[in-house]
Amino acid sequence: MSAVIFVGCGDSGPKRYPVTGEVTWEGQPLPDGDILFTPVDGGVPDAGKVIDGKFEMQAVAGPKNVSIFATRETGEVDATMGVAPRESYLPVRYNDATKLTADVDPAAENQFVFPLTSEP
Repeated sequence: MSAVIFVGCGDSGPKRYPVTGEVTWEGQPLPDGDILFTPVDGGVPDAGKVIDGKFEMQAVAGPKNVSIFATRETGEVDATMGVAPRESYLPVRYNDATKLTADVDPAAENQFVFPLTSEP
C-alpha cells in the first residue's frame, strides 16, 4: 500500500485583484516612482512601481489610501558613493500625508488615474 501526499506552496492571505493606472506630474507621465495602496483601517499596504506614468499591481479589495513617492537626482555623481544625491519632490499630500484614495472592487476593472501637481 502506498500513499501520495502533495505538498505545495498554496496562496496564503487575502485574495488580490489586478489594479492598473496612470500617474502624471504637472501634466506629464511620472518617470518613475512607487505607489502604495494601504487599507483605510490600517494594515499591510500593497505596493507597485510607477514606470513612465503607468502602474500594474495586485491589491486586496477594499477602500485604500494611496501614497505615491518619487525621487530625482539633485547633482553630480559623488565620487565616494558612486551615485548622485537624490531628493523626494512630490508634495507630502501625495505620500506621507496623502489625501488620495481608491476603492479596489473585485467586480470592477480597478483602473485609476492620479494627476499630481505642485499647486495645492
